[in-house]
Amino acid sequence: MSDPVYQRLVTQLKQCDAELLMAAQFLNEAGTDPAAWIDGVRQRLRRLAEELLASPPPDEPPPCEWHLDDIGEDSVWETTCGHAFQFNDGGPAENHMAFCGYCGKKLMESRRSDDEAAPPDEPEAHPREDDADRD
Repeated sequence: MSDPVYQRLVTQLKQCDAELLMAAQFLNEAGTDPAAWIDGVRQRLRRLAEELLASPPPDEPPPCEWHLDDIGEDSVWETTCGHAFQFNDGGPAENHMAFCGYCGKKLMESRRSDDEAAPPDEPEAHPREDDADRD
């Protein structure tokens, strides 16, 4: 179900709740029999609840993935929302983190495989003085 449809149903359910409160006030003040009006509100509320229950919840955004980047003693977690985080001990799971502190999405922990790891820094190509003497 799309988010606007879900929001519309929730809004209508809240309106029905407000109407029932108005009906209770009306019963106390009016002295007339509003039974037909109350039955109409109940039927509308029942239809909306059935529609809401029959529909899947709104789509969740994709989680924010946290990738562990091992850099010597420092373990830096890079996030898909563009931030980095370092723990003193453990990682997100060990520190009971369920949501990203930067974007608020659900946190999904992943560890990079060797294929995905950043390539090591390559040394600069400088000729050795010994090699220059051999020519």
